[in-house]
Order: sequence, then structure tokens, then C-alpha cells
Amino acid sequence: MYSFRRLCTWLCGGACVLLACSPDDLTRQLDACADAVTRLEFVQGHDTTVLTKAGEQWLVNHGRPAGAERLFDWWRVMLNWQLRPLAVDEAVKRKIAAQVAREGIHTAVFTKRRSRPLLSFHISSIAHTGTVVRYGEQLFLADLSYAGYKVMEACSAKPEFWKDATIFSYLPLDMDTVRVEHLNRPEASFRLIRNGTEWQPVAPDRTRAAYRNNEALINRYVTYFRQVAADAIIDTPPASTLAEARQHLQHRISIKSAKGNLTVELFGIPLAAGEGYDTDKCILFIVETKEWARGSWVYFDLLLRDLNDFVDKK
Repeated sequence: MYSFRRLCTWLCGGACVLLACSPDDLTRQLDACADAVTRLEFVQGHDTTVLTKAGEQWLVNHGRPAGAERLFDWWRVMLNWQLRPLAVDEAVKRKIAAQVAREGIHTAVFTKRRSRPLLSFHISSIAHTGTVVRYGEQLFLADLSYAGYKVMEACSAKPEFWKDATIFSYLPLDMDTVRVEHLNRPEASFRLIRNGTEWQPVAPDRTRAAYRNNEALINRYVTYFRQVAADAIIDTPPASTLAEARQHLQHRISIKSAKGNLTVELFGIPLAAGEGYDTDKCILFIVETKEWARGSWVYFDLLLRDLNDFVDKK
């Protein structure tokens, strides 16, 4: 399995163009020790993210796994950005340095052999200047040689930026039972019970179905659970927000499997003046992990079928 360092080098052709940097620059130090890095820390204002390597995974604040794409983008930037000294007069340089330290993201890189960081720097996007990196007393402008991607797009101190937002990740044979509850339309709720490779749709209050199954639709439906993600996993909302959300529970999806159970509740977001619900976004709660998430209805609509959908109408 490729390390992030090898994968970034392969995709970017090993390009690491540095202009006017010293031999012990940021990129070369990180490149030399990339495979030994075990912890990354990002701090900005009230936000803190600690990424810790655990086996083949990276964990966000010792909890949910980090998104592989986020990590890949960060490594790609760090190993391939271009740095050049910021050429301004001393008064302006001092002003920018203070702003970067005050408002920027403090980044620290640790290896398993060191208690102190291998690298420590601040990075910030400064209006009318660009992306500025403060490394010790030096200031650099940072960018990438390929257009369409900005350095700061790969950097954040917010935990939700880094967390893998996967909600469901099940193959059909991983699941034993799928239960979908429509709180506002109980008659449309259903269970799917697996028997070998076949699935039986059942009303919630019954143990057997009384109609022919639409097997093609059922087999297609259970494949939807292979990969379903929220927009972002978020920290616990304020108590007032939670109390409001609890009043708008609309659906519940439960999976039972040998790998463990998973229950996800979906809440509608009421529009102003009682004019119905947002048809684009929703709030999710993962019961087993007690995590909240922001979601898009479009990613969950395929899972929110009705019992009658599974009836063969021929």
C-alpha cells in the first residue's frame, strides 16, 4: 500500500520546486521524514485539530477517521508547493508576520521519535498579498505550480474539515436487516430481511409479507448502502439547536449486521414562518456514536423508499 508520500510523489512526478529557500527548508525536512510522521496539529483561534496515525488510519482528535482525500491534498500541497521569500520592507514585514501569527493556522508536525515538533509554522491567506507562511522569523509566499488549486484549500484547524463524513458503508451481504421508519407516514415504513442472497420486504408490524416482491428494485436498493456520506460531521450543536431539531425528526434508518448496528436519524430544517422544510439540507444524528452531521437530502432520498415501492405491480 502506497504511503501518502509515495502517492504524492507518483502523481506529481516528484516535482518540488523551491525558490530561494535554505537547504533546511520546510518541504525538504518534511519530505525526508514523511513516512515517520505520526501526528499533525492545527490550531487557529478556538479551533484545534489533532490528526494521529493509528495503524493505517489517521484519527481526528482521537475519534472519527480522517478523510483520505483531505489528507492526500494536504500532503500534496506540503510536498509540492513553491516557496519564495516575501519581498517587502521591514515595517510591512513585521506587520504581516504579526498578522500571520495572530490569525493564521499554527501547524506542527511530529514524528514517533520526537516529543517536540519536527516542524512548526503558521500559514494564512492575507488579502492583497497571498498565502503567507511564517517559519521562525522568515516569511514566504506559497503557491502551487498548477492552476486551479489554492494552498489554503488543503488547510484548516476545524475538526469537521478533516473528518471522514461516511455514514453508510455496507455491501448487501454485510447487512442482515434494513429498517426504514417514516415518522410522518408510518404506513410507508418497512423492513428488509435478508435470507441468504434474497431479501424479503416486511411491514414493521409483521413478520411476513403478503405480496410478491419487486426483486429487481430490492436488489438495486440494497446496493445504495455501499457508500453514503453526509456533507460534514459536526461537533455537538448548542442545546437550543438540539431541542429545536428533536421536534422535526422525519426518518430513521437502522442497519443490523454482524459488524454491528447503526441507526441514523434524519431531521428536517424548518423554514421561516412555518413555511415547510428545507428541501435541500437536513440534520443527521448517528445514535451509536452520538455524532451530528449536516446532510443533503439528495444523498439520502434513494434510501428513503416506501413499503409499496417494493411491491411487484405486474
